[in-house]
Formats: sequence, C-alpha cells, structure tokens
Amino acid sequence: RADVVTVTAVQFYDELKAANKKTYLIPNAVSDSFASGGAHGASFGRLRRANVFGYIGTMSEWFDEAVIWKLLALDSRYEIYLAGRNDRRPICHPRVHYLGILENGQLPALLETFDVCLYNFKQSPLLDTVNPVKIYEYLALNKPVLAVKSKETLRFKKYLALYEDVEEIEAIVKQGFWRPFADAKSHRQFLKHNSWEARTAQIEQVFTRLRGSC
Repeated sequence: RADVVTVTAVQFYDELKAANKKTYLIPNAVSDSFASGGAHGASFGRLRRANVFGYIGTMSEWFDEAVIWKLLALDSRYEIYLAGRNDRRPICHPRVHYLGILENGQLPALLETFDVCLYNFKQSPLLDTVNPVKIYEYLALNKPVLAVKSKETLRFKKYLALYEDVEEIEAIVKQGFWRPFADAKSHRQFLKHNSWEARTAQIEQVFTRLRGSC
C-alpha cells in the first residue's frame, strides 16, 4: 500500500517490484569525508606484497572464520586484523588481532594499514540481501578486496577478487592483488557515482516523479 518503496539490494528489488511497481533500487554509498580521511591518499597499481588482511564490521553468525583460518595456513607472515563488535567466540591465534569497536572517523586511517580488505560472509539466504557499506568504504580508499561472491558483490566484480568457495582463495592469493582503480580519474568517478549525495539525488528524483503522478 506504500506510495513508494526503496531498497538497497537487488534481491529485495526483484521480490518487491511485483508487489509494488513504485519500488526503486537505491544502494548504499560512502561519504566524501570517509574517502578523504586517509592520511596518504589512494595508491594505484599492483600491490607489491599482501601480508596484512583486515576486516571492519560486526562479526556475528554470518562471519565466515574459515576464510581467516585459510589465510593463516597459506603463509606464516600473514596477519589478520578484525575491527568491530564481535558476537562470536574469538579466534585464538597469535596472528589474529581484535581491535574492538572504533569510531567511524578512525576507520580510514586503519584501512590504510591493511594490504587487503576482507568481506568474508558465509554463503546463506542472508548473503544476497546485503548491499555492504564496507565494500564502498574499502573501494573509497582504493584497497584490494577479497570478497565472497553474492548478487551484490557481483555488481562490483571488476573491482574485487571474488571467491565462491574458501578453497578458491589460495589461487587468488597466488595471483596477487591489484588495487581496484588504475588511476585517479576512475577512482573519482566511482566516488562521484557512489556518494551519499548521489543517492540523495536519486531519492529526490523518485519524490519528483511521485509528485508528478498525483
């Protein structure tokens, strides 16, 4: 019965469009202040080494710790940093470091210290309903991202190193990691089209069409 419905994920859009034609897909985004919050600015090109892997966000039943154990087994130099609320039993390993809950303003500087950022959610019915803000934040700082394959991450497939099964990770790591954007221009274009200001403009367009149809 709603006059307008907005959703962040394709899964919801596909389900709800049949029930209400005025359903619009408006994904998440990233703030300009987050993108400029790093001290050193975005780097470009191939990553020379990838020893530090990091994750930001809540760790609950959807968090796939099998990915962490896989990375630890691949190389004794790999260190894993996990920032955010942890609702799970901690992974007890000398190369796994829990940083706790941080302020949003602290995250850009932390992400700069990661060689590769992680989006290691479990394959489940929940996965395709998540348009992850953390992916936008990782890409805003042009960080290489190792991410599980889902309907939402496939939309970013040219920017991410995607896996469907944990066993695929070894081959990805051996290939090495590239930063998502090759130059400053493509990086700026991504930020322009995926800012909260851009999403606000989309919502305003929806309201304009809604008023015009009254």
